[in-house]
Amino acid sequence: MFRCTSLILTPNALQNRVEPSLCLLFAMVLSACTHAPAHRVAAEISSLPDDGARYAIATRSDRIGRIVVPVTINNQPDFHLMLDTGATHSVLTSKAAARLGLDLDKASMSEVQGVSGRINAHIVNVDQLQTGTLKLRNLRVPVIDGSVVAELDGILGADGMGDKTITADFIHDRIRVGDASSQPANSLYSVIKFTLVSHRLVVAEGMVGHIPVRVVIDTGGTQTLGNLPLLEALVHARKDRVGIESGVIDITDNQKNGRLIMVPELKIGPANISNPVILFSDFTVFNVWNLDKRPTLLMGMDVLGQLGELSINYKRQELQVRAR
Repeated sequence: MFRCTSLILTPNALQNRVEPSLCLLFAMVLSACTHAPAHRVAAEISSLPDDGARYAIATRSDRIGRIVVPVTINNQPDFHLMLDTGATHSVLTSKAAARLGLDLDKASMSEVQGVSGRINAHIVNVDQLQTGTLKLRNLRVPVIDGSVVAELDGILGADGMGDKTITADFIHDRIRVGDASSQPANSLYSVIKFTLVSHRLVVAEGMVGHIPVRVVIDTGGTQTLGNLPLLEALVHARKDRVGIESGVIDITDNQKNGRLIMVPELKIGPANISNPVILFSDFTVFNVWNLDKRPTLLMGMDVLGQLGELSINYKRQELQVRAR
C-alpha cells in the first residue's frame, strides 16, 4: 500500500469563510506520494556550501528518497519542506503553522480534493518564504497533516519558479534551486522541451515501450502513477499484463485501489529505464489536469532517481538531462 497526497483546492468550498482569491480558474494541485511510514527513508542530508544550504535525502534505485530543502518562513529559519515539482502551491503542517504563530481559528476554510477523497483545509497567510534565491511573498497556503509530511514541515511547490532552475544530482544526492540561465545547456546534457499545465506543472514527451506518453515530472512522488488510457494501451499491446493489486491512501484517508504493472521500458530523452513498475488507476488528478484522454504518467522518484542529473529550467522550458 502506498500513501499519496494529491491535493486540489476547489472553488466550491463547504465553509462560509472562503477568500475569493482562492477561487482559481486552474486548480491547486499538489502531488506528493510516499511509501507507508515503515518504509520511509532516513534523512541522510548533505549540504551545498557555496549557494546557501540545499539538502537532499539519499536516493538509490533500491532506496527511494525525497528531496528536502531548508526554508526560512516569515524570517524564522530551519523549516524543512519536501520539494515537489508536481505541486503548484506550497503547504504547511499544523505544527509549522503553530511555530509561526498562525491562528487556525481565524483562518478561512476551503475544500481540498485528494487523489480520490475530499477534505476541508485551513488556509493561512505566509508573508515570506525563502530558500536560496527563491523568495515568495504574500502566500496563501493550506494547512495539511498526515503521514506524508509527518517528519517534515510541509511541501515546497512550484510557486515562483518561473525564473528558476531546479537541479537534482541523483548521483551525489544534492539539490540546487537557483536563477535560471537563458543560455543553452552545455553539450553534457540532452535537452527535452516541456510545456506547463496549470501554469507550473512540467509535462514532457516520453515513451513506454512503443507507446508515446505525456510525462509529468513529479519530484514529490516516490511511486510513478499511470492513467487508464496508458493501461489500456499496454494491455492491448500485451494481453498478459495482469499486474498486482495495490492501492494508495490519500491525505483525506480515502483509499484508491489500482494495479502495479512492470513495463518493459520507459524512455525520456537519453534515459532508458528498464522494467519500471507503474501503479495504474483512475486517479482524479489526471481528470483535473485534463490529462485523462491520452496515455500519461506521473514520473516519481523511483524513476527520476535512476537518472544521473536532471535540471528543470522554467525560463527556457527545458529539461536538461544526463544519464548515469
